Amino acid sequence: MLQEMVNFYTCKKALKKDTPDDKKFQRHDDNCVWLLEENPLFEKPSSWNLIVQDCVKALLYLNLDIGAFDVKVQAKPDKKTNSEKWIIIESASAPSMGDVTTVKYCEQIPVVATKKAEQLGII
Repeated sequence: MLQEMVNFYTCKKALKKDTPDDKKFQRHDDNCVWLLEENPLFEKPSSWNLIVQDCVKALLYLNLDIGAFDVKVQAKPDKKTNSEKWIIIESASAPSMGDVTTVKYCEQIPVVATKKAEQLGII
C-alpha cells in the first residue's frame, strides 16, 4: 500500500466554538484550532483511506520527499455513495513550522537524507 512508503501525519483545522457566523467562511489561527489525528474530535471521514492514498500519490507525482496537502472534504457523506467527496486544494513543499511540524521535520530529514545518500551510492 502506498501509505507504507511514506511517514504520514495529519492535522485538521477546526473552527473555534465562539467564532461569529460572519467569520466562519475563513479559516486561520485567530478563529481555528488544530486537531491532531489522535484527538477524539478529529472525526475521520469514511473516505479517509482513499484521501490518504491520493495525498501519497500527489507527493510521489510531485517528486517531493517532504510535503503537505490541504484537503477539502465534504461535510456530510453523499446519499448515493455514503462517502464524502474531497479535493486536494494545495500542496506545499515547505509546510508550516509549528511545534508538531518542527518535530516531524527533525525526525524525517535524517531519514530522507540517508535514503538519498543510499540512492546516490554515497553510503
